[in-house]
Amino acid sequence: MSFIASTIKKTKRHLKDVHLGLFIVSIIFGISSWVVFSGIWVESSLLIKKLPEGWQIPSIIGAVSQFAQIGPILYFLMKCKCLSCIKQKWAKDAKKFSVPDRYIIYALFFVGLLSSFFLAFTWDKTLFLFGKERSVYFFVCIFFLALLDCTCTIVFLTYIGKFKGNYITGLYIGEGISSLLPSVFALMQGIGEDWQSECTNSTLIENHHVELSVNEPRFSVFVYFLLLFLTIVVSFMAFLSLEFLSCLRKEKLNSKLEKKSKELKMIKAYKDMDYADDGILYSLVGNNQVLKEKKNLDKGLLLLGITIVSFVMYGFIPGLSSYSALPYGNNIMHLCSTLYLIVQPISSLIATFYELKSTRSIFITLITALVFSSYIFISSLMGPCPLLVNHFLGGYIMVTAWISTSTLLMFLRCCITNSLKRNHGEKSLVWCGLLTQFGQFLGSILISLLITVFKIFKETSCDNMHLCKT
Repeated sequence: MSFIASTIKKTKRHLKDVHLGLFIVSIIFGISSWVVFSGIWVESSLLIKKLPEGWQIPSIIGAVSQFAQIGPILYFLMKCKCLSCIKQKWAKDAKKFSVPDRYIIYALFFVGLLSSFFLAFTWDKTLFLFGKERSVYFFVCIFFLALLDCTCTIVFLTYIGKFKGNYITGLYIGEGISSLLPSVFALMQGIGEDWQSECTNSTLIENHHVELSVNEPRFSVFVYFLLLFLTIVVSFMAFLSLEFLSCLRKEKLNSKLEKKSKELKMIKAYKDMDYADDGILYSLVGNNQVLKEKKNLDKGLLLLGITIVSFVMYGFIPGLSSYSALPYGNNIMHLCSTLYLIVQPISSLIATFYELKSTRSIFITLITALVFSSYIFISSLMGPCPLLVNHFLGGYIMVTAWISTSTLLMFLRCCITNSLKRNHGEKSLVWCGLLTQFGQFLGSILISLLITVFKIFKETSCDNMHLCKT
């Protein structure tokens, strides 16, 4: 009861500190993060049928998205002090060359809106190149959209970190919705319905084959891409609200005033102390050095934590969905992939009201999340006959593992990011965004190597399902 009462008290206190309108706008602003790129993955089953590249489309999209990582790298280099030092050789005032985040966001939205608009009209247009028809327009649009999504992960974070309250969780809720919204559009379109996959015996010797039948969608790919374009338009309107509405702008931090306030507090603390004994001053300086070292260690651990979280949640685990869940049936796989996305915005919302503040509790929770993700990985290695594959509990345990992994990792991402902003300032958010992308990149590369090069996982098919019979 005391825990519930304290949680209610924290929630009331938090609601007083948060501007509700700004929180909602930050959610809408974050929706543009991955909405188009996630939408393309969801629509890939139709794109495979329509485009000349066929089944190679998913791998090509993955490769193109990795080239788009140049965006976050360039942004990070622009923010680095070393780049400012290089600029000083040609300019006396290096600050004149720094570009405010809002101008970069304007450029990102311009690229995203233009690319998503052209994608709707040119996705099925081809050019005859190197001896065959190729979807050049489609992949050019994909590259610029990937550039938007990869770069906004770090730029949006540093921008929203300039506001007073805890609005980073609102941004993450929007980011979670951006992965879920294309699935809603796909359900409206009819993707995933009327797919039938069954194994049948054609002779006395168990020769199996798969029969697939697909009905036409309720609306075209063109309309689907237009819906994604309109989503970015709405998100852009939210950004304009953050920029121009006075009731929201007043919530921004003034970095100069904040710095001056800290300096005044330090001066007051010094004045309140009696420095008759020099030993006290030396002791104070020594303690300050120890605190600085502890603070740097804490920052390093939190950045390591966000890298691990991103590595597992966005890079490594999503590649195991079919290997870990499909042996239990299509329904279990659908539940795993859907609920994995649904719980992310819910988890972010929980982190808005209840937050882990100590580094120790963050890493204990991270270890718990890694236990659940390890179960998913081990089950994938055991495919096509993972643990309890013929027991009704097996599938539900797998769904629980996917939900728990997603919930805990998203919750940790919010807690770590808020802790970095609160204890280490806005500059740490640049590192946080960069390492989020780096972790995702590392996880994607590793799982791709394990699947395509080392081939340590076995696919579930009608040819090997009989091996799991008890």
